Amino acid sequence: MDFSNNVSNLNFSLINGDIDGDNKVTVFDYGLLSDFFDKNSEQPDWKVAGPEGFSPQDCDLDGDGSVTVFDYGILSDHFGQDGE
Repeated sequence: MDFSNNVSNLNFSLINGDIDGDNKVTVFDYGLLSDFFDKNSEQPDWKVAGPEGFSPQDCDLDGDGSVTVFDYGILSDHFGQDGE
């Protein structure tokens, strides 16, 4: 999102677990997380987008620098939810 134009009066929510940016936590997000499972920020491809347009970093839902079972937990907790 770009807020550089001094935007105000917006009301929205983002759901942690929506990796593909469609504002829903679905099986497609699960697939992306699975593709990058066990990747970490020490690896050279951490920020490199794959054929789907997403990188391992996009799947690090807890921000700890690695894609682990804890990221699956976050996705599972929000699975089936939509943002506003």
